[in-house]
Amino acid sequence: MALIDDILPSLNVIIQGLAKHFGDTTEFVVHDFRGGQELEHTIVSIINGHVTGRKLGSSVLEIELNPMAKTYLTATTHEGLFNCITRTPDGRTLKSSMIYLRDETDTVQGAVSVSCDITKLQLAKNSIDDYVGVCAADMSGGSAASSIDDFLVSLIYESIDMIGVPVTFMTREQKMAGIKFLKERGAFKITKASEIIAKYYDISKYTVYNYLSEASEPAEEESEECPAAQEQQEEQQEEQQEQ
Repeated sequence: MALIDDILPSLNVIIQGLAKHFGDTTEFVVHDFRGGQELEHTIVSIINGHVTGRKLGSSVLEIELNPMAKTYLTATTHEGLFNCITRTPDGRTLKSSMIYLRDETDTVQGAVSVSCDITKLQLAKNSIDDYVGVCAADMSGGSAASSIDDFLVSLIYESIDMIGVPVTFMTREQKMAGIKFLKERGAFKITKASEIIAKYYDISKYTVYNYLSEASEPAEEESEECPAAQEQQEEQQEEQQEQ
């Protein structure tokens, strides 16, 4: 991929067109992460900056990578961070996504982010739910698993906030520190926690187990601290035997 400077004119045409389509409640931003540039000054192009109050030279950390503990349909992939529910300093609710721009070595050089102000839509939804007598528990079936998943996600975001660096830019040691934090908070006692944590930390579940092992004291038995890891190791052994 060409440098951000080279493709910026084309990106500007795209985000300007998208802004005309989606209206003034949606912000479009181009970020430049190259050359060790400080994350506090990544914005090189922005349309509808009034949505977040940002401008050229503002930070990527202010909105996109600080999602609320309570999130909906959040999905972190190799392509980016999608459908995160975030909040502005003045309390408005945004639905935000970030598409990574990678070079030929698969290194993230920048990103295009989208933040849509859904505050009024949420108010309308609440009014409709109130009118028809539907609450969140009714919609989810009131299952305990949903509440536990929400709790786990909140712990994951708490661990990321504790590190203070977006997952995309975390070092191996920082990710290990985040995994250790989750272990100490009891996150791995939740069924299939390793799979969910792996998704949010953009690593494999086997790497999660390796980090757990390295973060443990030599005398600790991982099977006692992390039953999920023991189960996964047993499954891995069975797969190898079948092969």
